[in-house]
Amino acid sequence: MSLLDSIGLHARAELSYGTNQIFGRDLLSCLGCVAVHACARCYGLLVNKLEIRIATVDLGRYISKVAEEAKISCKSQGLAIRVLREAKRKRVVAGKDLVGLAAAALYTACLRSGEKRTQKELAEAAGVTEVTLRTRCKALRARLRM
Repeated sequence: MSLLDSIGLHARAELSYGTNQIFGRDLLSCLGCVAVHACARCYGLLVNKLEIRIATVDLGRYISKVAEEAKISCKSQGLAIRVLREAKRKRVVAGKDLVGLAAAALYTACLRSGEKRTQKELAEAAGVTEVTLRTRCKALRARLRM
């Protein structure tokens, strides 16, 4: 099966079911025997050209999961949700690990609300590295001018 056949299969599945969770890009890269990066690039081009609307993920679920694990207040959770909504509006979240973004939004919200949490605590609660958390925080600050 060629790369275009694999991506076409995925695109048809999305059109039928309205979701992008049927096949992941890793699976598509295995089917087409190509690199994940090449598959993702072609997939993005096809999605844009065919004007396929990909189902969006509820970022609030990730925030509440990480916040529950780290025992973060509702005030900080609400602020983190607003931060992620703004990030989504400015297209910062495209192609990024959503758990890492949720952890970064929570860390930023905790700093703003005065709730003392370390990067290590939030990274462990989210299951990401501290480096990922710092990188996502840096991207959020740069794009949202925080």
